[in-house]
Amino acid sequence: MADREWEWEDDERPRRRRRKGPLRRLWSLTKLALFLMPLGLFLYGSVFADCRNRPSFGDWSAMLGATACARSEMMGNAFSMQENFAMLKRLID
Repeated sequence: MADREWEWEDDERPRRRRRKGPLRRLWSLTKLALFLMPLGLFLYGSVFADCRNRPSFGDWSAMLGATACARSEMMGNAFSMQENFAMLKRLID
């Protein structure tokens, strides 16, 4: 009986995967790009942004750098919020 079951399983053809058409490939690449874009913008801002100089808004790279500087400033303010509240409490008391 075990031999018959083995033969029956052997007769099944493996399923072939459907080939992706050009529109499905384009949609997959679009989803991948939209998924990776925030990571790319974050890395661009953390590596190439020059926060010491005033940005010129003539080109896109300067605008991306300015947004990265603003983001890092906001994160710094959020992280130091507890210290600021402690200082306010000391000033009030």
